[in-house]
Amino acid sequence: MHRSFALALIVTFLGVCVHAQDSEPLEEITVRAERPLGVLRAEVREAEETLFDMFNEFIAERDFKINCERHKATGSQVGVRVCEPRYVGRLEADATQRGFLMAGSGDGNLDLVSLQLSGDATMEITREDKELLDKMLVVVQENPEVMSALADFLRKKRALDAEMERRWRSDD
Repeated sequence: MHRSFALALIVTFLGVCVHAQDSEPLEEITVRAERPLGVLRAEVREAEETLFDMFNEFIAERDFKINCERHKATGSQVGVRVCEPRYVGRLEADATQRGFLMAGSGDGNLDLVSLQLSGDATMEITREDKELLDKMLVVVQENPEVMSALADFLRKKRALDAEMERRWRSDD
């Protein structure tokens, strides 16, 4: 895949050099190559960042602004990009704090099982998610540039998903 792209660049460069030395018209050569998945992923990430930056400009409440960060699972060196509204982190921190406060025992040991999100925190996230969705819909409907950024993101995301599916199917 990378070799075909490099080959296309070399052929194009050689064609320009030969054309510069020779006044006769050259044949037209069309080179088709697959775009690397990394390039497609970078385009999706860039479109997503643009969309969330635009959305954040129109949202006054700090809790509903979207942050994207890289998270590593415990024991892993592989980072995963996670985009979520700020209220998710706040609610998780509150639930964890409550878990630590409730988990303490007389001997100083912690019951780590109790650190999972409680049902109350999960229900609050669901309520806040609905409110966030309502706010997003209003922003998109009232701001054509945000609608355009959303369409661009979705188009690039679908193209990446389709390309990944095509390549995985061809590997079978």
